[in-house]
Amino acid sequence: FVIIPEKQAPTGEVPAQVKEAQEYILDEISLNKAYRTCITVTQSSYHGTCSAGCLAQLDTFLRANIPFGYEMACEVCDTALSCANLQFPLDKSVYTDSIFISRQPVTKVLRVYFYEK
Repeated sequence: FVIIPEKQAPTGEVPAQVKEAQEYILDEISLNKAYRTCITVTQSSYHGTCSAGCLAQLDTFLRANIPFGYEMACEVCDTALSCANLQFPLDKSVYTDSIFISRQPVTKVLRVYFYEK
């Protein structure tokens, strides 16, 4: 006898470990004054990615909290639309969550993406 696992159909739900990581990361960023200040002073010359200038500290924090088996990407934008030219694998599910970070008169959107390795 041979048992072969059947591939499960996608349910559309965010995996528990990804959801927990997203909630933790976004909560920590929203409560950390240094991260919030960095996000609101970010120049558009960074093209949205979270790895340039003072955002490198944020990128380090994000990478330290990636769920096992996943990769991540991050962007900081002036609008709700994506502003970074991020490339994701076409054969993998991509899970995203975002928050608004505001300090008068500046409002930015921080978006975090997770996808399987």
